[in-house]
Amino acid sequence: MANQQFIFISYRRSDSISEAGRIYDSLSAHFGQECVFKDVFDIPYGVDFVEHLDRAVSQCQILVAVIGNSWVDITNAEGKRRLDDPEDFVRIEIASALNRNILVIPLLVNDAIMPSTRQLPDDLVSLARRNAAQVRHDPDYHDDMNRVIGIIRDHFSLLRQSVDSSEPSAATSPIANSQAQTASRKQPVPTSVITLAVLSFMNGGLSLLDAIDYDVLGTVIGVLVGLVSVGAAFCLFSLKPWGWTVALFAQAFAIVASLGLMFLYGSPGLNLLVPIIAIVIMGSLFRPRIRRFF
Repeated sequence: MANQQFIFISYRRSDSISEAGRIYDSLSAHFGQECVFKDVFDIPYGVDFVEHLDRAVSQCQILVAVIGNSWVDITNAEGKRRLDDPEDFVRIEIASALNRNILVIPLLVNDAIMPSTRQLPDDLVSLARRNAAQVRHDPDYHDDMNRVIGIIRDHFSLLRQSVDSSEPSAATSPIANSQAQTASRKQPVPTSVITLAVLSFMNGGLSLLDAIDYDVLGTVIGVLVGLVSVGAAFCLFSLKPWGWTVALFAQAFAIVASLGLMFLYGSPGLNLLVPIIAIVIMGSLFRPRIRRFF
């Protein structure tokens, strides 16, 4: 409910039922029918209607008070002014909104004028100090309602900004930071990384072993392949894009170096097979990581 924006339309049926209906249609078309309340006369039996109306108004962020020519002076069956009755629905609705600091917008229809403080009961006196909007008949109706809709839309925007600024962001929240640090510490090493690291260690070990049987040039190349491959294994465990980049180039270097050894000294056996397998495995994993790196 707190994230939803609601508008409550307060009016007297005998004063402005047709105008209130048209205003309801305009507001519903812009803000959604589910966000505009107009009639709260279907109060369940046995329910305190004062509490019921107060609860209905409390769910809204804006109350629109439609005021016509007879709004102030209309009387009940006993000839008493309805506005003077503490149990008058309209009086309860507006008083509840004013008491809750809900924005109250008086809408004057049928060339009505704003009531003075002398014409209002004590709990509605502040209504007379609210800036009223005039809603005229055609051809001025749509222009008038567009201004009212703009005022309501701006008020909702301010409410959303106020709510957003009062909530700690994920970047500044101590709880969020703590959770992020915990998740970072507990981040598991993917199986693909372990597999590639093992292959790199294997290639490094084989290259170092084979280097013993070569002459000086072959020994240097074999040692380089071994060191690069072992280094690539450690880079993979960093889980960083640059680690994958280094690992890929290390495997490529191992393949080129192994081909060189094969050309100079015969078949390098597993020294060539291992980096090729590693390259194949990395093919499906490397692109998104290296793209983020560059």
